[in-house]
Formats: sequence, structure tokens, C-alpha cells
Amino acid sequence: MKKLFGLMAISAVTCAMMGCTAEESTLSPAGAYGNQQQTTPTQTNTDGQQQGMTAEEAAALQAAQDQKLLDSLQAALAAAQAAASQQQQTPVVDPNANANQNQTPATDPNANAQTNPGTNTTPGTNTNPGTNTNPGTNTNPGTNTNTGNKTNTNTTPTAAAWDGVITFKLWNPAVDSNAQVQTGNAKGGYWYSYTDEGDKGASTLTWGGTVGDEFDAASMAPVVKACGGLCGDFDLKVGSNKYKPYVGFGFNVGQTDKEDGDATANKGVCVEYTSTGDIMIELGLGSYDKTIGYANPFVTMPAASSKKVLDFAWSEFAQPDWVDATQKIASATAVKQLVSIKFKIAGDTDGEDGDAGSFTLTKFGPMGSCN
Repeated sequence: MKKLFGLMAISAVTCAMMGCTAEESTLSPAGAYGNQQQTTPTQTNTDGQQQGMTAEEAAALQAAQDQKLLDSLQAALAAAQAAASQQQQTPVVDPNANANQNQTPATDPNANAQTNPGTNTTPGTNTNPGTNTNPGTNTNPGTNTNTGNKTNTNTTPTAAAWDGVITFKLWNPAVDSNAQVQTGNAKGGYWYSYTDEGDKGASTLTWGGTVGDEFDAASMAPVVKACGGLCGDFDLKVGSNKYKPYVGFGFNVGQTDKEDGDATANKGVCVEYTSTGDIMIELGLGSYDKTIGYANPFVTMPAASSKKVLDFAWSEFAQPDWVDATQKIASATAVKQLVSIKFKIAGDTDGEDGDAGSFTLTKFGPMGSCN
């Protein structure tokens, strides 16, 4: 009977956990757990002992029934405890909750759910911090002619081939301080200077600006910028030269003195200049100069104390009087194989010093363009 009262106490606790009514909690063990039926003898003796059983048999039967009821109550209690635990562990998911948990939120598309809120076990130390061992200096900046996994071959763009036709354009440093005359050949037209040093002369040409820059030690660009053209002082000293002393300046129509072209279409040339002495304009013919005994066709720019503009047609160019008959060349022929234009300042007498003086050249171009 003590077991039975204990079971009834357990039943009351279980009902408290599962929400039984007050009436259900006071029922007998059999009433508290539904339709469990016991076989009860219809007749008992005055001591409550079932008829036909000894006292020991009745006690054994009662103990068995009590144990069966106890087992049922314990199983029910375990189920109730499991249900209560599940209710505590499984929260109700609010579909609108801003849940910070590793699960897909209910159905709210606007929920600011953190899908991976847990502790970051990899704190983010970059084991490859990104130092660029190849900082990107391109030592071959040319055009990449290959794609894919082929060898990267870089090519240097080349200028269009020159067709050999000379087309002078006006060189006017007051507008463009370029040290290059446009000849039709993109690599030609750069100004240079020369003296009679190769003939053992001692003549000098001193420019009105510093020759050379960071790109080219012979560049005349600083002179053009300083003078607004070309300007300088000359001093004609014969030295050991048996011919007339001289200095000069000019430009090649091509990149070198081995390229010639046809300047016929220009009809002639024009200049704007000043000079304390005469200046000759010679048609340079490269290696053919030797063939004609250096008797190159020329015209003379007379001394001018103020700026002067002159035009010279190709037909006005002629060889000097002393030329040998076997070395003659017509100016029209020379113009078709023109290599350079040279401005030459020379003395009057072979083997004697000449004058000292100064000059400026501020324009050069095809005939008629300097005005």
C-alpha cells in the first residue's frame, strides 16, 4: 500500500507537469492513466482477501498488480519529462524574428537573419599578405602580337615608308619652336651644323643657345627656343686649310645623308633672315658631291641688317664658275636627287682668313610660303 500511495504522489507530480485537472490529479492510479483495467474478484472475505486464494497468493497478486502499475506510471513520467524538456529546448520560431542562429529563417524575406553567426574559427590572418614581387614595370612596352600561351613577342611600330617625294612645309619657329623642317619624311629635317675642321681649317660657329638636350647631345631645339629660329656668330679662320674658310648649317631631307628625294614639286624655296655677310644655299647631293667635285648648285642670300624675305626658284640654282666641264649637273637634275639643304658662310679667298659676323634664320619653306 505504501507503494501505491507513492505512485499516487508520482501521478500528482506528472499531472502537474502535463497539465492535468484537479480531479484527475486525485484519482486512483488506475483512474489517472485511463482505461487500464484490473481483474477484481467480485467476492472478498471479511479481511479483504479474495475467495479461493490463500493469504500468500492474494499478497503476491497484489504485489504484481502494484508493480505493473508502477511500471506504467514510471513510463508515463519519463514520457512527460521528455515532453517538458522538448518544450523547453525547442523554441517557437517567429518568422519575423531577427534570429541569429544557423538555420534558415521561417518565411520573412525581410528578416535580417545572420546565417552564420557563430564564432569565426579562422580569424582572418592573411597568410599571403599580397606583396607584389612583380611590381609591373613593363620592359617591353610594344604591341603584343601573340595571344594565349604563346611567347610574348613585342614589335616596335614602324613609320610608313617614304615614297621619295620631298614636300617642304613652312618652318616658322615663331609659331612652332620645333627644330625640324617638314620634308615629307618623318625622320628627316633636323637641323645640324658643320665647320671646316675636316679640311684643317680653324673657323668657328657659336650658337645663340646651348646645343643638346637630355635626349640628344646634338639637338638644336634649345637654340631654336632661345633664338626664335637659328642665330649665331661666326669667325672664318683659314688655319691650315688651303681653300676658303667656311662654316655652315643645314638639314637632310631623310634620316641620313644617304637618302635622296625629288623636290621638284616645291618649285623652289623661301627664307626669312638677317646676316652681316653673304650666305649661300647649296643643294646637297650626298655621295654625289664628290662626283661633281663639290661644285654644288647654289644661290646667294646677300647680307641684310634687318629681316629680309627672299624666294628662289630651282632654276636659279647654279654651279660655281670654276666647275670642270665633266662635273656639271643641271639644277633640275640635282633637285630630283636632293639629299640636303645647306646654308654656307665662306671667305672670299683661298688660304686666307675671312670675316667674322652674325646671322639669324627665322623662316624656311617652299617658294612663296614665307610671306
